[in-house]
Amino acid sequence: MLPKTHWALKMQSTQVHQNKRLSDLEVSTRKEESSDSKDYFRTACYLLLCLILLNGCSKKDIEGTVHDPHGKGIAGVSVQILKSTFRSTTDPNGRYSLDYIPGSFTIQFSKPDYTTHKLDLTLLQKSKFPAETITLYPIPRGKGFYLIGNSDLVQLPESRVMEEQLVGWPPSIRHTFRVIIQNKVVPSTKSGKILFIDTYASSTKLVQFQEGYIVQSYTSFFGDRKYDYDGILKDQTVTAGEEKLPLRIVKLEPGNYAWCEMVETTSGGIRPDQKLPCFPFAVLQSISGEK
Repeated sequence: MLPKTHWALKMQSTQVHQNKRLSDLEVSTRKEESSDSKDYFRTACYLLLCLILLNGCSKKDIEGTVHDPHGKGIAGVSVQILKSTFRSTTDPNGRYSLDYIPGSFTIQFSKPDYTTHKLDLTLLQKSKFPAETITLYPIPRGKGFYLIGNSDLVQLPESRVMEEQLVGWPPSIRHTFRVIIQNKVVPSTKSGKILFIDTYASSTKLVQFQEGYIVQSYTSFFGDRKYDYDGILKDQTVTAGEEKLPLRIVKLEPGNYAWCEMVETTSGGIRPDQKLPCFPFAVLQSISGEK
């Protein structure tokens, strides 16, 4: 049997070994925690650096699109900041990217046979800027009226207005003006908002046909005028581009129409001019869901 003193010393030695193991375990755990913290820190720093680099490498340009009145992108449009060396050209889809220096400046969009557009911008700091979509209109080479259809530009044919007079009793004259359309074929478009390019540069009015291509009819009696039918309609005239290209905008229901030159009458009214051309067209019913 071991003496008590020897037993106490053995127990004390065992306790010291256990404490040392616990201490070593705590140190190892702390080292692992410290190592994990360093790994997390390194990962966070790496991600932050990647974000900084990506942000620094992204192009801080003005970006946008140029299209025609049909909504199709125009390729080869010159895009430049005036009074600077910054310039670009649109791709086949009409898109462009343009470098710049912060401040106030004017961007010019131009291409031969199209209207020229200018866009004023003020950008106080360098950043990626999505510019508004620019519309350039084709400039027709010939004189006349052009219908901006769904996918192309259609020139309206020239026609004439004929006046018919019928003398009645008591003394009166019935005047009937009708459009003479050759081959009975005219360009057509869908009902709704319609745009025309007017290079005829005259005091034309929009008129709607009655049956028999009649645009106006009235009876005159000693200077007084009584209208049986007057097809003159109103339209909105605006200009496009630096060239001030005249655009005529109307909203029409299905029917037959024409742009006709008008002259004043002695009684103060207006009537179609037989000596000048008119430009007929037809408006068809839009299919439900079409724009």
